[in-house]
Amino acid sequence: MPDHSKFVFIVEGEIAFRLLIPQSHLTERQVAALTSNPTIMQLDPTHPAETGWTYDGSEFHPPA
Repeated sequence: MPDHSKFVFIVEGEIAFRLLIPQSHLTERQVAALTSNPTIMQLDPTHPAETGWTYDGSEFHPPA
């Protein structure tokens, strides 16, 4: 059995990016997110958004 999981990002039918994650670092939450047709955004490294925050289409909101 491989010691990692492989995910591919497909853009307009073509693999644009491959992501390998060590099995020991992979969580059920990560697998669910990566396999659910996610929206991927680039944020400024100083942006405070973290796991559990929500996005309403224009702004990020911390957990209530």
